[in-house]
Amino acid sequence: MRRARRSWALAALLLVSAAAPRDGVGGALARVAELCGAHDYDGALAAADAQLTALGSGTGDAFLSRWTDVEAVSRRAEARAALQYARGVVLAERDAELDPTAPPAADAPGETARDAFERALGLSSDLGLRCDATYDVGTLRLRVGEAWRAKLPEVSGQAAPPAAPAPAPGVAAATAQPEADPLQQARAAYEEAKELLTTRLQLDWRDADARANLELCLRRLDELDRIEEQRQQQQQEQQQDPQDQQQDQQQDQQKPDQQKPDEQPPSDEPQEQDSQDPQEQQQPEQPQEGDQQPEPQPQDQAQQEQYLTKEEVQRLLDKLEEHEREGEEQRARARSSQRSRTARDW
Repeated sequence: MRRARRSWALAALLLVSAAAPRDGVGGALARVAELCGAHDYDGALAAADAQLTALGSGTGDAFLSRWTDVEAVSRRAEARAALQYARGVVLAERDAELDPTAPPAADAPGETARDAFERALGLSSDLGLRCDATYDVGTLRLRVGEAWRAKLPEVSGQAAPPAAPAPAPGVAAATAQPEADPLQQARAAYEEAKELLTTRLQLDWRDADARANLELCLRRLDELDRIEEQRQQQQQEQQQDPQDQQQDQQQDQQKPDQQKPDEQPPSDEPQEQDSQDPQEQQQPEQPQEGDQQPEPQPQDQAQQEQYLTKEEVQRLLDKLEEHEREGEEQRARARSSQRSRTARDW
């Protein structure tokens, strides 16, 4: 997975500050970049918030007075968008080592990097900033999908956790919080990342990082579909085994009582003697030379990244719709199969 290009705040953020004096928006962005590079995330957020407050009150942005009212409003919106994007970069750097699957604290949920990036998208009309913000949000969602995928037993190699016990009698149902399903959580994150990265390529198709992350999303979604199909097959086999045992027991009960072996009348016919040599009976069959099966060749698991042309990118985008239709049809068949099994069990 390609990382989010957070260096935008550490270097490219200064592009916005080129038209501003050192003590204005440009100075604030430079200060944010400096503090973020020093891992002083609280100080970087404070510097960005102070400049946002100044822009909101109409102070601290004297460079905007050189423009007309309409131009000043547009410039102010772009400055606020740049500061919000910078805040998103700082928050993403601060939370880079945290578990993205952990729920936020109930007493202090806090602000996320995605919140700041989406504010920047809502304020800016600059293509470069919108491309970077869209890419970063999509990459954040891809990172969430990767974290949930790592919790799947089929991926981690660990046994699935035991089912949670039923709540005790008298306990309200609302207090029993169902545990999140890693497979469904991962699929939702990958689907959203796929949509965001597709939008990023539609804005500008010449982005190798966006293509690589989009292709990774597609591979991960195919993998989740295979895992879910294997689980459904295992569930069908587990449900079928008890039914077969019950049917065998019913058939045994329905058979009439047969005469015991010691009560059978003696037969006048001599029993056939096995004319075959006992040593020949015990000798195992030797495999023929032509029966040897060829050893399966290992499949390539690592897929090399492809740098696509514009036409190939368009074909990739066309495949997204086909992938969504196939996934929906597969899930519909699974739901129909589940309903039919439930009807037969009843």
